[in-house]
Amino acid sequence: MPYALEKDSTRVFEKLLLSEKQAQTRRRSPLLCRTCATLVTYAESEIEVAGSTRHECVNPAGTSFKVVCYDMVIACTPVSLPTEEHTWFAGYAWQIADCGSCGIQLGWRFRSHSHEFYGLIEDQLIAGEPETF
Repeated sequence: MPYALEKDSTRVFEKLLLSEKQAQTRRRSPLLCRTCATLVTYAESEIEVAGSTRHECVNPAGTSFKVVCYDMVIACTPVSLPTEEHTWFAGYAWQIADCGSCGIQLGWRFRSHSHEFYGLIEDQLIAGEPETF
């Protein structure tokens, strides 16, 4: 009987190690600013807004953007005053959001009375590991 318990404990431990390794892998999918390679967010921060995580949006000038929604960003700075004019998400005010390092526009911050998220331009992000100094 002790052998069976030891065997089961080993299996449980192996499963826990595998689960932790998978969790670490999922947590480590950094998305960087395409221009300066600053860490902006993680793929795991992608969230569903208005029925999807990804949206094709067109501004009043006719420019089209592929926008991906994230609930957590690291190096993204709102640089304009909030407005609800021409918003792509009903009930949300938006602000232009630039890279906190190089200043290129990465997307927009959207805020309602109870929720906030970032809609980032898909083409402005690249997958990869940030440089460490």
